[in-house]
Amino acid sequence: MGKAVIVLGDARSGTSITSGILQAIGVDMNGNSGRKCNGNPNGAFEDRTVLHKTVAWKQELDKGATIEQLRAKYGDWVKKWVQARKNSLWGWKSAQTHYSIDLVMPYLEQPHFVLVYRNPFHQAISLQVGNDREISHSTDASLLSRERRVSAANTLHYMKVISTGHKILESILERYPQVPFMIVAKEDIADDPCTIAESLCAFLQVPCTDITKKRVNEVVIKKYSSWKKGGVKVDWGKR
Repeated sequence: MGKAVIVLGDARSGTSITSGILQAIGVDMNGNSGRKCNGNPNGAFEDRTVLHKTVAWKQELDKGATIEQLRAKYGDWVKKWVQARKNSLWGWKSAQTHYSIDLVMPYLEQPHFVLVYRNPFHQAISLQVGNDREISHSTDASLLSRERRVSAANTLHYMKVISTGHKILESILERYPQVPFMIVAKEDIADDPCTIAESLCAFLQVPCTDITKKRVNEVVIKKYSSWKKGGVKVDWGKR
């Protein structure tokens, strides 16, 4: 019997790099690094099919659909997806998963949650920088030095969105108290990725070898920040 590792966290919280570390320690995240860009310099490490499914589920929930309705519509697909991988150490990552996790949970065997958090202010800035696709989706690192300005009002708005996401994560832990969970901070990954990898290996009961650590160091660019490298300024005096 395998384990299903579910990475939970909002956009720009560090879910991509966490997924990359999981891939490096031996979890089948069913995807290579994917497209590299300033927003994710080593890729997003996500299953694109699952990403598109979770986005669609979130959109349907926003329109008033219930989890029961989604299960009636997508349950067969979820069952086949899980059945094909359930005997391995596998997982997935999508910044939309936590909205529809109740759709998937009944089909999983030995689920393990990895919750990813980031300083909310930094995350709010990163979300705004990420909205500038000319920069965030480009591979031209020189664009990061371009001066960019964000408003205090938008920063506060995104921090409220992030707070709502945190409440959803907490509610998942409350609904599934039997599921083992681990919390990861993006800042800790940037500082010392191998220590995080060791903790994840212990959590999932897999060996952490020198080769494992070498793979982790190849995935993580230490101290990387797409907005700290540039000239992002917050217009604090303007609401």
